Amino acid sequence: MMKNILCIGDSNTYGYDPSTGFSYPKDRIWVSMTQTAERKMINCGTNGLSVPAGNETDYYASLLRAKDPDAVIIMLGTNDILQRRSAEETAKRMDRFLSSLEYTKCFLISPFPLQSGTWVTDEVMISESGKLKELYRSLAEKHGAVYADAGEWHPETAFDGVHLTLNGHRTFADHLKILLGAHSF
Repeated sequence: MMKNILCIGDSNTYGYDPSTGFSYPKDRIWVSMTQTAERKMINCGTNGLSVPAGNETDYYASLLRAKDPDAVIIMLGTNDILQRRSAEETAKRMDRFLSSLEYTKCFLISPFPLQSGTWVTDEVMISESGKLKELYRSLAEKHGAVYADAGEWHPETAFDGVHLTLNGHRTFADHLKILLGAHSF
């Protein structure tokens, strides 16, 4: 039986290629590489997306109702840190966002920490992004979500310190397949 998984994320879900300013080929990004004959991945990645707040949460709640997926994968927070939100403020937004959603199964993935690069020149952003993993782990427990720390997967990032390379997408997909399989998805 086909399972549908809705993927909510930022440019690393969308598949942004910082070297061209466009997207990588669709079949080379993690969302597509984790799709199988039994698992349809629905890419709702949006460049620049922060953790939704306010009316944005209504949009995603209605999107989940309309698509009625078997599971949702959420990986957000990088843009919040890039916009100088603290890890704690980002986690509070994520808590409100998760509370606004009705879903069958949720996979909450803490984004890999930012690295020094052309987009990341401030050590505070690197430090704050590293704090998300423990905060998100607690949120996953609170909301009954499956938790994963993408930082533990060590995906390769581009020169900007933010975006996945093609190898990074492959590494991410390989680890995500294991995670999904362990939960019968």
